[in-house]
Amino acid sequence: MDKRSRLTIREITLFAVLGALTFALQVAMAPLPNIEPVSLLVMIFAAVFGWKCLYPVYIFVVMEILFYGISLWNINYLYVWAVLALAALVIGETLIGKGSMVRRVLGVVAGSILYRCIYAAALRLNVPA
Repeated sequence: MDKRSRLTIREITLFAVLGALTFALQVAMAPLPNIEPVSLLVMIFAAVFGWKCLYPVYIFVVMEILFYGISLWNINYLYVWAVLALAALVIGETLIGKGSMVRRVLGVVAGSILYRCIYAAALRLNVPA
């Protein structure tokens, strides 16, 4: 294994805390209607950490499975959050490019708007899930 691809102890700890924080925010905001911080956090992780954003995303998914139990919805969670993270990553890197944090945040906002438009169009056209 290449030394550059290994995670440091600091990164492992950071990703664990971010995954747990995402889960805690999701559980805390569950009673409130139409407040969903997970998508925003996943896109911010993609903008800040690049491909390593998948670590906190899958820590969040494992915590969801451990907390709520195993069911059919787990299959969707295993790929939906990864698709969102990768979409934000690709949109941010191709449309905005690498640069300052302000440009990355603008990429996340643009990716969020584009993702929501595609999702709304799929719902409007009754595209099967």
